[in-house]
Amino acid sequence: MSSAAIASAREIPRLFLIHSDHDVEYYLGTPVLAVIPETLTPSQRSRRRVLWGLRWLGLALLLGAMIPVFVIVIDRAQIFQILANR
Repeated sequence: MSSAAIASAREIPRLFLIHSDHDVEYYLGTPVLAVIPETLTPSQRSRRRVLWGLRWLGLALLLGAMIPVFVIVIDRAQIFQILANR
């Protein structure tokens, strides 16, 4: 349930953004004649890479911090005791 909530919270803001020429055609109802490619300066590219790395590091830290919570929940549900008695 929590993974579905996390995925929903991450994707809902993206629903209101235009990502491709297909989105433009869908919302405007007209064909796209030309697309201007995204160009980034070297400093913008390095900043994007740093932010990408920091997001993954934050996610890894969050998941690592959640391990004790999962162990406590499993212990309270007595899953370990059920598995030990088998």
